[in-house]
Amino acid sequence: NYTRIIMRKVLTVLATASLAASLIACERDGNAPQMFPSTNQVSILDLNRVAEETGHKQRINEKLQALRSNLQTELKEVQNKLRVQIEESQGKLGEKPTEEQQKELGQMLGKAQQEFQTIQKQATDSFKQQQASLLLDLREQIRPVAMKIAGERGVKVILLRNDALMIGYDSSIDITNDVINKINKEKPKTNTMEATPSQEQQANDKP
Repeated sequence: NYTRIIMRKVLTVLATASLAASLIACERDGNAPQMFPSTNQVSILDLNRVAEETGHKQRINEKLQALRSNLQTELKEVQNKLRVQIEESQGKLGEKPTEEQQKELGQMLGKAQQEFQTIQKQATDSFKQQQASLLLDLREQIRPVAMKIAGERGVKVILLRNDALMIGYDSSIDITNDVINKINKEKPKTNTMEATPSQEQQANDKP
């Protein structure tokens, strides 16, 4: 029994030594298993800053402002139309409408109010849908640029700083500035030669 115990201990030591040697060999060959994933697997993007500093936010606001103005105009026209209908109905009743006529007029007012509220809700829903669509378009426009920059860093996942619930992150994984610079760099530029009159032309224009 004593001999068997000794042999088990020897075999255990030999097995441990063999495992250690294998791990050392793997490390030398560069094939050692990673105990922890690489920390450089995610990039952070501040979509608000990108929209602000590339002019996208201004264009979105202009479109939304135009849409809001159109919807308000349409609502005002509907409101005026309903008011005219009610005023015409009141005029037909005369100065002393009967109880039945007053009841009918009250029902008409309630129906008109309900109709206006329905149209108003439709306008609000239309505005929200258009707003969501513009924001989605913004993401789709920025996505290829962001993914290209992230790919150059060997990163396949981008988290939006505006959406993700993060306590904090290392600024080294933030690609916002790179995305802004690339988008602004690829913007079409006006021809300065055409925009600025030549010295000869300026001289000819002088009295």
